[in-house]
Amino acid sequence: MRNLGRLIGCGLLCLVAGCGAKSEKPFTKATIKVSGIITVDGSPPETPIQLECRSELVSDAEHPSVSSATTSEDGSFEISTYAPGDGVPEGSYSLVATCLKFDALSNQFKEPDLLRGKYDAIEESPKTFEVAAGDEPLDLGTIDLKGSGKKK
Repeated sequence: MRNLGRLIGCGLLCLVAGCGAKSEKPFTKATIKVSGIITVDGSPPETPIQLECRSELVSDAEHPSVSSATTSEDGSFEISTYAPGDGVPEGSYSLVATCLKFDALSNQFKEPDLLRGKYDAIEESPKTFEVAAGDEPLDLGTIDLKGSGKKK
């Protein structure tokens, strides 16, 4: 009887150990580092600017991805897709920019866009760029946005 208990205990232990879910890594595409500096009217932005890379091609419906960045105090940025600063998958992109203030109470960005919506669509992009597999890291240089005036 004692051996039966041990046998059942070992069986349960093996069953529990064997039921552990294997963690599969999510699908990721190879990325190329992309960085740059955003200025507003020639100076670092007073409020962080949110950047998003919008693909100029049809999006990958099977493995979609979003590449974005937020500027630091000096206006510098590194675009991220899967991990901080990892870059973007190969393709042609338009960089769109918005400047929304962060509301700590709701933990989200709030309107109005301090850039007045001037750079929030592909057609109004301040910068387009292309990356190909095997490219070296890409520095987009300084991109100067105009903060005053109405939307184009």
